[in-house]
Amino acid sequence: MESSSDLGDKYSTQVSSEDMIDMSSLEEVSHMEQVTNPSKVEFDDVEGNKLNFMDQTWDIIQSFVRDQKNPFTEHQISSFNDFLANPGNNMITKIICEEKQHNPQVMYVDINPETKEPNLEYQIKFTKVYVGKPVINEINGKEKPFIPQEGRLRNFTYCSSIFVDVEHQIRKKDSENKWGEPSKASVNKIMIGRVPVMVGSDICVTAERGAESRSDLGECKVDQLGYFIINGNERTLVGHERMADNKPLVFFNKNGKFSSQCDVKSVNDCRYNIPKTTSIKLYVKDTTGIGLGRTIKVTIQGLKNDVPLYILMKALGVNTDKEFIKMCVYDLNDHDMIEMLKPSIEEGINSLSQNDAIKEIIKNININTFNYMSLTEEEKKNNKIKNLYDNFTYYLLPHLNQETSETTQTNFIRKAYYIGYMVNRMLSCELKRRNYDDRDHLANKKIESAGNLTAYLFCLNWRQKTLKSFVKDIKKDLPSLQGEVENIKIEKYLKPTIVDTGMKRSFAMGDWGLKQSQNNKKGVSQLLTRINTISSLSHTRRVITPIDKASKKVIGPHMLHGSHWGYLCPSETPDGPEIGINKNLSYTSTITNYTNPIMVLNTLYSLGVVPIEDFSMATDLVNNTKLFVNGVWIGIHHDPKLVYDTLIKYRRNGILHLHTGIMWNHDFSEIWVYTDSGRLIRPLYVVDNNKLRLTDKVCKKVKSGKMRWQDLLGIKTEVDLEKTDGSDTELKDNSIIEYIDVNEIENSMVATNPMDLEYNKDTNRFYHKYTHCELHQSMILGVVVNEQPFSNHNNGPRIIYCGNHFRQSAGIMATSMLKRFDTVNHMLHYPERPLICTKASRITPTRVLPSGINIVLAICCYTGYNQEDSIILNQGSMDRGLFVSTYYRKYLDEERKNHHELQEEKFEKPGKNVIQPKDNYEALDSNGFAKIGTKVMGGQVIIGKLIPIKGGRDSIQKYKDASTTMKFGDFGYVDDIKWDINGDGYKFCKVKIRNIREPTIGDKLACYDPETEIFTENRGWIKFPDLDSSDDVMSLVDGEVVYQNPIKLMKYYYEGDMYHIKNQHIDILVTPNHRVYVNSELITVETLYSMNVSVQMYSQNETFIVDAGDIIVEPYDDNVYCCTVQGLGIIYVRRNGKEVWCGNSRHAQKGTIGMILPHEDMPFNKDGITPDLIMNPHGIPSRMTIGHLIETAMGKACAIKGCYGDATSFNGFDVNELCKILGTPVEEGGCGFTETTNGEDGYPMGYSNEVLYNGMTGEQLKVRIFQGITYYQRLKQMVADKMYSRSTGPITMHTRQPSEGRAREGGLRLGEMERDSIISHGASFFLKEKLMDSSDFYKIYINRKNGMIAIGTPEQRTLKEDINDAKPVYVPYAFKLLMQELMAIGIVPRLVTN
Repeated sequence: MESSSDLGDKYSTQVSSEDMIDMSSLEEVSHMEQVTNPSKVEFDDVEGNKLNFMDQTWDIIQSFVRDQKNPFTEHQISSFNDFLANPGNNMITKIICEEKQHNPQVMYVDINPETKEPNLEYQIKFTKVYVGKPVINEINGKEKPFIPQEGRLRNFTYCSSIFVDVEHQIRKKDSENKWGEPSKASVNKIMIGRVPVMVGSDICVTAERGAESRSDLGECKVDQLGYFIINGNERTLVGHERMADNKPLVFFNKNGKFSSQCDVKSVNDCRYNIPKTTSIKLYVKDTTGIGLGRTIKVTIQGLKNDVPLYILMKALGVNTDKEFIKMCVYDLNDHDMIEMLKPSIEEGINSLSQNDAIKEIIKNININTFNYMSLTEEEKKNNKIKNLYDNFTYYLLPHLNQETSETTQTNFIRKAYYIGYMVNRMLSCELKRRNYDDRDHLANKKIESAGNLTAYLFCLNWRQKTLKSFVKDIKKDLPSLQGEVENIKIEKYLKPTIVDTGMKRSFAMGDWGLKQSQNNKKGVSQLLTRINTISSLSHTRRVITPIDKASKKVIGPHMLHGSHWGYLCPSETPDGPEIGINKNLSYTSTITNYTNPIMVLNTLYSLGVVPIEDFSMATDLVNNTKLFVNGVWIGIHHDPKLVYDTLIKYRRNGILHLHTGIMWNHDFSEIWVYTDSGRLIRPLYVVDNNKLRLTDKVCKKVKSGKMRWQDLLGIKTEVDLEKTDGSDTELKDNSIIEYIDVNEIENSMVATNPMDLEYNKDTNRFYHKYTHCELHQSMILGVVVNEQPFSNHNNGPRIIYCGNHFRQSAGIMATSMLKRFDTVNHMLHYPERPLICTKASRITPTRVLPSGINIVLAICCYTGYNQEDSIILNQGSMDRGLFVSTYYRKYLDEERKNHHELQEEKFEKPGKNVIQPKDNYEALDSNGFAKIGTKVMGGQVIIGKLIPIKGGRDSIQKYKDASTTMKFGDFGYVDDIKWDINGDGYKFCKVKIRNIREPTIGDKLACYDPETEIFTENRGWIKFPDLDSSDDVMSLVDGEVVYQNPIKLMKYYYEGDMYHIKNQHIDILVTPNHRVYVNSELITVETLYSMNVSVQMYSQNETFIVDAGDIIVEPYDDNVYCCTVQGLGIIYVRRNGKEVWCGNSRHAQKGTIGMILPHEDMPFNKDGITPDLIMNPHGIPSRMTIGHLIETAMGKACAIKGCYGDATSFNGFDVNELCKILGTPVEEGGCGFTETTNGEDGYPMGYSNEVLYNGMTGEQLKVRIFQGITYYQRLKQMVADKMYSRSTGPITMHTRQPSEGRAREGGLRLGEMERDSIISHGASFFLKEKLMDSSDFYKIYINRKNGMIAIGTPEQRTLKEDINDAKPVYVPYAFKLLMQELMAIGIVPRLVTN
């Protein structure tokens, strides 16, 4: 027997060493096995050797990653290859060439006014499709290979051109009104459009390179690819769930005209077509009007009304009532089901023949005149009958149509039996013999991945746009072409821009379909998240359940379903209203592609399957097993075990594709075989007689590289298959692993681990008979959750939050990061591999590109600033670079052209002839671009651009300044510049700004130089270095001078720019984010400098003006000083004898950092070790993150012993074993923390709590504190990006409230918790002032008699009530608006006034 042509497309190719992620360090986890793997699961394998499953199974999982090119995005890449990359066998060829409805296209023109018949026929046929390699056509006419990195840098769309071969002909009628011989011609390789190409697909240039050599192309070495580049942006297509195709599903209707319905979304092998739904409905009440009872009707697309079941079956060729009952009931003795069919038989009793039934159905058909001109007079008379057959062919179960020499009647009989099966299935549910189908079950769903989604989009643009435009244009010109085919220029009518524009629009916007269509899918194309490697990996494995706003209230789609086990991660989903809607694939699960079922059909027919065409009244449909292939009922067989065992054996030997799904439904004698696309599958160990086929010998071979992943699947090469001579008896079932889909898993028994395979000695039998075993229990989790240490010990919601944090943590997003120009990026300066990590994290790209740091964590209360989730950070650790990151932002501009006014923008440094120039052009070079290495501030010009102004009075050309400026509040250095020509032919410029970000709770370095003095009550003017905490410093609180002790004194070493404010009244030198007191408010000097305006400043005796030119930026390299006082922090300082009120440092709880303490103030142990971070012990039990505590304890042990720790979930970890290691003396192999009590078994229970000393007082802390190593990540959200404030500003017109958001200069949000906090402090008048008096204060008049808002006002003399009855009331405008909205819906609020 020959092997399938579809066999192992992605497994047969040898993956080079360059393609593999180096995982040699996996050995590192074996140094201290008592800690890293304290619970070994050893048992005898089938060969009698000891197998340590929990350790050695990771050799198998490692091969899953090692031996596949892109294991985590293979479902995306292979799906796209199925659409575009496989020459002659791809979906794009089927769309263009193999759909008979659309190829060839026939047009009739030159209509005879007398006979109303055409005199000329034109036909065009597409014969072959070519897909070109991605190339760039430069403006100078040169063509060069297109690499993805150039698309990112030059804002191109990474795409390939599509070409077709065309044959077309013209026929004309002669003088006798007969068609003459056609005039034929052919044209080769006509371009019809361009299609975006997936990076990593077989068409992409990266497919020819290994992982190491990809870096020469500007790609990341460990990137898993599987995304698109659209207009320079990386975008991924998110998998979309939909109901399964070609599968009868029965649903129960609680409220409706019918109680049960059986639906089939039928689609043929062209997966890109829109499914045609056929529904069979059992009505709740009698719909005949003559008392027949509950009837069954069928809904078919293309018919105006539902068709009675009996009439439809008659039209399909069912001749007798007995044959009808046989097809629907199978058992003529099943009286209950026959009774339910009786009303349907009586409803169609008048249709005595097939023709009568056809005439009855014809009443519901609209005449289709699409090809009316091509019909003869006889055909015109029978047009309705032809239309009926077209409906049956194209709309009634099209997946049952077979393109063979069989007659249409054969197809009709096949459909009649299938409809009978649907009826039987529905009535079985109605009679409670069978359960209704679950809409949320994964077996009843399909996942549309990149290839199917792109094919669907191309099909829409090709058929409904390009072909329609072609037909319209060529019909218009055909009469003028004199009927000569040589005169037709196909290139003129096949417009490639239609497909090009339509595809690019949908990819760029995510609106999946034609422009302005109401049925488009939303959010299919999304910007790829590139914060770190795990975020982009997670995004490419995302699956969405598309539901509308009304359906979001339905609970089912949000809930975790039992069928998700092992296929979709239970925890990798967002919290909130989108929970359960956005999901992610589990670690090893993937999505199938379509494979030709010819090998399955040949196998079944060779086993003696009785085809459905050979069924008769004598055929036993009760005791024989029905066989379905991709939803098509092909026949029956008397021995289901033979069929099932043969199919399984062939799949495990590679004769059938390894993704073939085989499900045997014992209860209803059905075998379903699937080779279609969109099914979720995952690998499992094969179990025979409750014994794993996996052996110690196999694990060692896999570990050494002698066996590969495909060898474990049992795939045979063509040479191996030839040796068997086609004999089934010579085929050996040696596969150790096989892929199981969501259908087959329903009749499989899967053990979670080998311990489930135990033998019950009491009963001399196994507890359960298993067929498969999990690779590892953690494989049910996704790639993100598998990064979390000890996730099985944490609370469920916390796992969700942790996954979101993983995706938002700053790290190094790619090895090619410095070559990229991403819009926003964060790079952690010193990322480390976690000391305590899961085994899964060591075989993913995060091993190479981590996103966190191992820190020393102390768990205690200290200074009161670390309440709940607030933490205290060590300033010394920050000075060493802890959590310091670089923030990158891209600014982009291009030279656009105004074709209406003939104006061309141009990059240039603005000069004298500019109208209304901007303020600062110092950073620009002569070309108008910011110079690399230049420091730039908010509001400063970084890209100079001018627009010529027409109509000047003199001969001198004037320009308008259209330059790009830095965003206000931003500052940094110009890191890199890129300018070139983009895809639209315009010159563009990209400027990348870098800015170093340090962890902060506010303005950490808001300080003065050593020469600045501060006024104290007891010592007068003293310099900041001499200031002591006992001094009372002069400060301004609520407009009054107050002397108070400083809360904190600060001293830092600072190297960078300082701002020098100097004129005849002031001379002060401060750091950039120091606050100065100007115009009666505090703003940072950096913001003041960027505002470029004159402001008022104050001393004790006078008010003076500071101009923009009085502020100078100077370099600085020395210590800086400051102090913190209560209130707004306004202190009185002077420098060189010039006094001024100025701001001080600000320390408040921002985000999660509550306090940053100097290194010397942190607690320390006897060895002088200070923690990097202190967290409150109450934060762990309240959030139930026990895994965090275990990680810290194991980290301490591993740091002392010098090894890595294993934190894999479900790995049998025992915390008591860890405690023994901590409490055992060093000479005995422990960690030496022996000052603890012993446990029940006599071993020391060493929790390693230590004696710490207060860094500020030197006193010993009263309780022992635990210190350990844990892995912390810094999120991309930073205080500097989110913190803002304002006094006055813009408001929204509708509510008169301040606008929202920092970008709109919005006000601060004050929620209910903030309100309650203010009230609890007795500041209710402050609350009223801020929420009403200073916000949307409004005056209304209330009618004293009825409590309603009066009409009009006395001020405007429009008051309708008596002036004595109108009471003025002051309320927020938002409250007045709320009252009016309530009145609009019939709820009338009334206010009681004094």
